[in-house]
Amino acid sequence: MEINNLNFGVFKITEANVKPIIAKKDEGKDNHIKNGEIYFRYGGRTQKIRFPNLNLSLIIELKKTIILGWI
Repeated sequence: MEINNLNFGVFKITEANVKPIIAKKDEGKDNHIKNGEIYFRYGGRTQKIRFPNLNLSLIIELKKTIILGWI
């Protein structure tokens, strides 16, 4: 995208269908994202998941798996 003779990149980030998000490999500046770490979105920022959200996310996904498995 070009604005006033300056080039900009545009990203569209959509909500993940499967949560939580688990990193597949080390990435980012200084490998800030680490392989195997689990990330969660907290009010405008992304960080390593906290236990209450991990527990809730796993329960929700397990329920989806059980429900879809019976259909």
